Amino acid sequence: MPQAVIEASPDLAIELDVPNREYNPGETITGRVFRRSHVVSSEALVSIKLYGRTKVRVDYTTNSGNGSQHHTVRTRFNLLGSGPAFYNTIFKGPIHIPPDGSKTESWPFSFSLPFGPVDPNSIREGAHNKQKHSFLPIDPPDHITYPLPFTFYTKVGSYWVNGIEAYVEYVLQAEFFEEHTSRFSSSPSAKKTATAVLPITLRPPPIPPLLPDEWRLGRWVKREGVRTQRLIPEFADSEELSFKQKTLKLFHSSKVPKYSFDVLVISPGVIQLGSVDPVPFRVAAVPRLGQADETSEEVRELERTPTVSVVSLKMVIKARTEVKVASSL
Repeated sequence: MPQAVIEASPDLAIELDVPNREYNPGETITGRVFRRSHVVSSEALVSIKLYGRTKVRVDYTTNSGNGSQHHTVRTRFNLLGSGPAFYNTIFKGPIHIPPDGSKTESWPFSFSLPFGPVDPNSIREGAHNKQKHSFLPIDPPDHITYPLPFTFYTKVGSYWVNGIEAYVEYVLQAEFFEEHTSRFSSSPSAKKTATAVLPITLRPPPIPPLLPDEWRLGRWVKREGVRTQRLIPEFADSEELSFKQKTLKLFHSSKVPKYSFDVLVISPGVIQLGSVDPVPFRVAAVPRLGQADETSEEVRELERTPTVSVVSLKMVIKARTEVKVASSL
């Protein structure tokens, strides 16, 4: 179930008025369809359509006494329907483009993106009319008022083992037809001789920045500590410890000074894509200097608490995607 990819040639190509533009629901897509190659026809037709769809493919393997068996399950939703609002005939008539490339024909087009799915019934059909096959409500149909999903793609695993592929795409597709007369029929017919495809990107609608209490900040604490004679200022700059000091450190002697502290991490429970605000992520070392703590007395008596510096920090953002298909695994 491959995604649509760009298809363009001198025979037919689609170009947006603003190349590589990303769109929001409710905006208008404008551009032109071009023909640059030689053609002579007494009757030609150029059409263009816009379609949007979501597709999911799940591959899995079951094992039994007869061996393993591969299964593939698919689900798709049509987001824009097939009405005239998303299909236009932008040219019909005779056409002549000379072979020397001195002339190019082009035809403008425009489509207004809706704010949400156009045909509720097609959404219900995609879920086989069963709520369990859709994350969003599909029954009754008038509940299908949520916004159009933005362009998305994910793939995990492979087709031949255990894999999941899912995407949301919006595609412009233009077709060029010429009048064709067959030797088996006296009446002419339309023959498609060229196709052009251009996927477009639908981005999430802008949303206001998160308020301070919407970050859902969480706190994580981990006890840490360091044991070394260099915690004491008179040994801090020593190039080398004495033999006795090395021996005490080697055997983890309680006579070696220890500094105990908590590593405090404050991080958000949610993040916002495209936000210009900095993510409130903090790391701090909180000294533990109480009598019941493990910090050595000579360290607690220091005029200045030892400094803990962050040498390196690795942050990993993990994304999780769930899919539903119109069949239980």
